[in-house]
Amino acid sequence: MKKNIVFLLILIPIIWISCNGMVHQTIDFRKIENLMPQHPDSALMLLEQIENKENLSRKDKAHYYLLLTEAQDKTFVKHETDSLITIATDYYEETDDLERKAKAWYYKGLINQSLNHPLKAQECFLNALQNEEQIEDHALLGRINNCIGMLYTQQDVYVRALPYQQKAVMHFKAISDSIGQVYALRDLGRIYEIIHQKDSAIACYSKTLDLMVSRKVLSVYSELSSLYIDTKTYPEAECLLREVMANKQALGNNIYPFYLTLGKYYYHRSQLDSAKIYLEQCTEKAVRLDTRAGAVYYLSQIALSTKQWIPYAELSQRYEMMRDTLDQIEVTNTIRGRQVLYDEQDKQKALAEERVKTANANLRMVVTSLICLLIVLPTTYLLFKYKKRQKDLLKIQEKDREKIFSCDKTVLKYKEQIEHNKQIIEVLNRSLQEKDQEQQELKKKLRQDFEQNIMKTKLLTLLMLFGLFSPLSVYGDNVPTKGEWHDDRYRSATPAPPVLSIDGNLLSIHFIDVLDDLTVQVVNEQGAILYNEVVSGEAGECVSISLDQAGTGCFYVVLEHRLGQLMEEFIIQNN
Repeated sequence: MKKNIVFLLILIPIIWISCNGMVHQTIDFRKIENLMPQHPDSALMLLEQIENKENLSRKDKAHYYLLLTEAQDKTFVKHETDSLITIATDYYEETDDLERKAKAWYYKGLINQSLNHPLKAQECFLNALQNEEQIEDHALLGRINNCIGMLYTQQDVYVRALPYQQKAVMHFKAISDSIGQVYALRDLGRIYEIIHQKDSAIACYSKTLDLMVSRKVLSVYSELSSLYIDTKTYPEAECLLREVMANKQALGNNIYPFYLTLGKYYYHRSQLDSAKIYLEQCTEKAVRLDTRAGAVYYLSQIALSTKQWIPYAELSQRYEMMRDTLDQIEVTNTIRGRQVLYDEQDKQKALAEERVKTANANLRMVVTSLICLLIVLPTTYLLFKYKKRQKDLLKIQEKDREKIFSCDKTVLKYKEQIEHNKQIIEVLNRSLQEKDQEQQELKKKLRQDFEQNIMKTKLLTLLMLFGLFSPLSVYGDNVPTKGEWHDDRYRSATPAPPVLSIDGNLLSIHFIDVLDDLTVQVVNEQGAILYNEVVSGEAGECVSISLDQAGTGCFYVVLEHRLGQLMEEFIIQNN
């Protein structure tokens, strides 16, 4: 008896410990989080050693996969899917843990960005900023804003990219993160350079030089030197280029964009032999097509300046072919982006159909349950009350008939609702067919535009060759524009952008289609706004802007509309 008691006393704690271990296991997440900033590889090792992850609570499982994704990102582990981090985002969306929710959406965005899903990545990053004002993690907010700004920059939507990059700089500055500020200011400077605000770009890059104390970002030196070359500030450019040359081993395979800048500098300083050395290396070894194209361009200019007509013609033709290839790649990426959008529309259609099916099933279940209740309850009631209420049987039956009639009306109503839902599905199908037709027409138009660009390129080449033997320059009145003019999601047809022309100091805006609330800005080279007004026009209407006070020189015109942005430069010469 005593032996049995002792055995039970030993067995009961063992069973309790075993059962408790099956339900929960304790994980020191705090220790892993402390290791993450400086030793992410050690944090990843600890996470991978955890067993029976399926037995974790939903809270611990979300925290585990968030830390695992963070550790894998910091150790450059390639992600194949976002399924694990989705467990974290789904959980934190239901909680008030705003910082972990933002971090989970941020890493989900990074994964989708690496998987080449830019639209989904952008959606994730924007979800991460839902509670930006209530989050105190400035480092995280800086990275999120920087990612959104870079995505908009890649989509050529620079007006939207600017505020996000500016906020990224602000967040990194709040915690004195110098390296974060350097990269954010560099990306901000790139945007200013693209939109031809070189003074602002130089200001951004210059701020980074004071911040790079412990670590030098050589790309900043190279890009800033290129800006100084463009503004003919050669001593400053030379100083920066020497700094990069002293540390060029750190660039590795990324050295050829720097060689392009170096060749550009020597060309402008009339040191043509030195320029050719670095430019020819770019044409032979550079991986990026735009780097090779830039080197070919400056080599053609060297041939032109030395009156080597045949090499100049060959290099010019080669450069134009490279530019056509780059333009074709850009058009292809645009088509792919539209295909992603079209696939998303198919997904939404499937979801809509699934919701309709679910609604119909729920309606049928409700109707069936209602009929059963209306039949079973009165019948049961009659069976129990038959003897006592025999005299009232007729009244009860009459009431039952009324209820059945009401039920039939309800069934009829639900049938009508089902028919209405079917009509909605038909409308959606027709809409998708129309969208598919529009997509085909768009592809046809893009093909036609591409063929027209080919013809324009050939004509330009002939004009350039003609210009070699002609002292006169030919100038057109039209102002070419570039930028994005995208489809309006809520309209079946998008107005065409207006056509600009310059005659002396008179800028004319020719409306192709009806267009309302078009903002027109004219800016000089110093960044001063000479003209700013919102105009509207009918199809075929022309709005003229007098620039009598502008003087002569190079100016920029910017057209902004809810459909997109167009910009280009033009020149006013002495009459």
